[in-house]
Amino acid sequence: MTARRTDPRPPEAWWSEEDQEWILGDKDEHGRLTGPVRYWDAAGRFVCECAHVAGRPHGMYRRYDHPGGELSQEGRHTDGRVDGVRRFHRPSTPGPRSPESGYGSGGPWLDAVESVRVYECVYVDGDLIGTRHLDGAGVEVRPGSGKPVPPRPEGVAPTASRLPGSGDIAWLFMRRRGEKGEETLETRHWWVDGTLQSEWTLDGTDRRYYRSGVLWRENRRAPRADNRPPHGTWRYHDVDGLLRRESDHDTGSGREIERRRTWHRTADEADGRGVTRSGPVEDAVEVGLWHVRAADGTPVREVRLGRLWGDADLLATPAAAELPYSTVELRTVLGEADADDPDGGPAQLARIRLAAREGAAALTTVVGDERPWPAVMVDGPYWHEGVPVSPLTPRSSLTEVIHALRWGEPAGPILARLAHDLFHLGHPHAALDVIDAALLLDDDADLHRTRAVLLRALGRDSEADAVAPDRDHVDPAAARLLLAIRERPADNGLRLAYAKLVAVSHPEHARLIHAQCGGNADGEDAAVAAYPAALPEKVRDVLIGGPERGFVRSVTDMEAETFLRHHDALFRAAPEDDRLELQFASDHLAEISLLPALGRYRGIRTYDTYLDGDAAARLARSPYLRQLESLALPDSNLDDDGLTALLTSHGYPHLRELDVSASRHDEQEFTSAGFLRLADAVFAPHLERLDLGHGTFDDLDSALVTVLPALPRLTGLTLDNHLLGDEVLTRLSELPNRFTALDLTSGAFTREGVDALVNSPAAAGLRSLAMAIHGDSTGAAMLTLVRGRRLGALRTLHLSGGHVDRLPPEIGPALAESVFVASLETLRLDRGRLGPDGTAGLVASFRRLRRLELGNCGIGDRGAVALAHAPMPATLRRLVLDDNEIGDEGALALARSPHLSGLEGLALRHNRFGARATRALRERFGAALHA
Repeated sequence: MTARRTDPRPPEAWWSEEDQEWILGDKDEHGRLTGPVRYWDAAGRFVCECAHVAGRPHGMYRRYDHPGGELSQEGRHTDGRVDGVRRFHRPSTPGPRSPESGYGSGGPWLDAVESVRVYECVYVDGDLIGTRHLDGAGVEVRPGSGKPVPPRPEGVAPTASRLPGSGDIAWLFMRRRGEKGEETLETRHWWVDGTLQSEWTLDGTDRRYYRSGVLWRENRRAPRADNRPPHGTWRYHDVDGLLRRESDHDTGSGREIERRRTWHRTADEADGRGVTRSGPVEDAVEVGLWHVRAADGTPVREVRLGRLWGDADLLATPAAAELPYSTVELRTVLGEADADDPDGGPAQLARIRLAAREGAAALTTVVGDERPWPAVMVDGPYWHEGVPVSPLTPRSSLTEVIHALRWGEPAGPILARLAHDLFHLGHPHAALDVIDAALLLDDDADLHRTRAVLLRALGRDSEADAVAPDRDHVDPAAARLLLAIRERPADNGLRLAYAKLVAVSHPEHARLIHAQCGGNADGEDAAVAAYPAALPEKVRDVLIGGPERGFVRSVTDMEAETFLRHHDALFRAAPEDDRLELQFASDHLAEISLLPALGRYRGIRTYDTYLDGDAAARLARSPYLRQLESLALPDSNLDDDGLTALLTSHGYPHLRELDVSASRHDEQEFTSAGFLRLADAVFAPHLERLDLGHGTFDDLDSALVTVLPALPRLTGLTLDNHLLGDEVLTRLSELPNRFTALDLTSGAFTREGVDALVNSPAAAGLRSLAMAIHGDSTGAAMLTLVRGRRLGALRTLHLSGGHVDRLPPEIGPALAESVFVASLETLRLDRGRLGPDGTAGLVASFRRLRRLELGNCGIGDRGAVALAHAPMPATLRRLVLDDNEIGDEGALALARSPHLSGLEGLALRHNRFGARATRALRERFGAALHA
């Protein structure tokens, strides 16, 4: 039983303006509080007792802020600072947060299950070093589930927290300044087995370790209050503990600057002698004069790398120009480059291009005969991938790639990488020269394939076929037939005509079409079995289902490289699929944007793709997108320049759908300045759907007010996770548009704004509506929405009070009386105060409901029992009751309900029932249960 105190306030207590409480205690000869001191709030309710010495809290204290005088908090002070364990006790009945108790129903209980009864904060010398959640038996548990925290392995700090997800890095210790931990002072991470993974200590030392426990990186950080930039020497070791790299940093200018870099090699790696190379660094690029020395310090050679060239500067030099230079012209370019920077990037690039015309001898000064520095390429980040023993990373500049040749990197792969980057940056002719130079050194099949790709991207298909013949290349006659099949899929005559055309080049496909469309099914099984074997493996992997009438209906999302290499094979296999979904396209958009194959698609969507730099502009400049109707570039790091390039392009005048949303707030970087260009887009008069979810920019309200009138056909608008105001709703209500789908979650709307929208002609055709409201007006605004007179066409409704507010209890009856009660098919309520009694009546009101989600609606056992006994719509297929504190009684009632036989999915995650109820639910619902 939690301790209670209801001491009456004695008349001798005095009021403290500073503490805003009544105080009673003894004072020493200096007028300072000493000994036990008691406190009462302004209403005279006893709230605290605390020991003092010389005017400072010192010793045990307890607070009683919860209703009825329950103990809310206890701990110890040492000379005025919290020390040791501070415990917050959960109230037996929910209530508002008390400013001093450390929480009523909020704070540490906000996202904690009911079984969590105590929240502990641990302090040392006034600094917070850990927190714990305990259940009623004093067992440390996870707050979201109430499940016990696993024992900490030996070596893990006793106050380390278990990280969510239980991945390899499982434990975290943090020391933070002050009672509330405003500033992080020290951190440690451990692997799941207790091996130290990283540590950042009070003196600024920062160490990282391999999975084996071997030191990977060690450095110091400048003692600053903000981001503690690197300072002094950083040292990197390999998995055997050998020192591999040193970087000298300087923070005198207020930011991190790497001034000098040293690389180490062992004798086994460097022709029998240990060597180092060291030299200056500018903006993370090796420049200037570098020295290679033996282990004893004996000079081996010097390498002059020249000055720093950024990609834009290097591409602006004649050495990278897009003209097909002759040998004489290239020698002139080389002479000019030498005069400017005799060992820099432009000179080296000119020599490489010259080699494509004069032969390998021109590469002598680029790739020296002596190789004292063989290096291992690492195409991945530093983090736990081993030490980066090459200067190259995936984000290296053109200059760095060229410099890598001077260090004895394998010339063929380095030149292939340089060609790829040049093409990616919009210089296909220069890229082709570099590939030709690479082929002089390394007659590799991959280099030939790359050369063929470059030739095709430049429209030189016949030359590409001569380099690397493509069996699947689609000639104009085949393309016409395949596009006709897409437009008239029911016409078997077109399919048979295509089979006749490819009978020699693709006999397996021709036999399949005849077997499935020619009326003779005797050989169909054999033809269906033989056809996939004739396709490239990467193509087989992305086809969905088997062939029907000779072709596969659709293709799943694929890596961009697969499309780049096999776009014609994909078109032959699935000509009816006009939507292209690409993963990992960041490094391939330059090539893809120049592929005529893009002209076959009406929709393009990218995943895991960043449109940094000029990538968006390159896509917008593609000449093959005029037929495009849908463009989706979510989570792409678009900035204002990139978005402006997309919105001002005339390359896709018929676009109807645009998605520039983000999954998180940091995955798009454009602002309202870039978004405003949408009003002038050539496709603005035709745009029907716009997704701006999870944007981060300011002034979206005013930007929307400007842009929306320029989109007369817009019917679908997604603005989730934007803190919008009533001005947007008012503008939507005034537009002539007839919206069919609106997502307005995370707004700060009021009843007046919602009323303007849901009772306007613009909402009369709404079939899907999502809205979350934060603030004092949540309840009134949501009731106004549900009572809207223009929502009779609604099929899907999602209402939420956000992360803090709850939907009012009146929401249930209001829904039952709504104009859409007969049409609604999907209803989702988050954080609704339906309670036990409001749930069953709500469900019984709807006639066509197929999906009902009532997460965190306070249903409890009584509500679950009532729900189990209530008649359900015969159409209901999915029921979600997560986070509703349903125990064994409610769960067993649901397992025995005669009204849930039509369910295909029942979600009961994060509730309180045990193993017996779980077994009963499994027996009843089988794989349909998610608990």
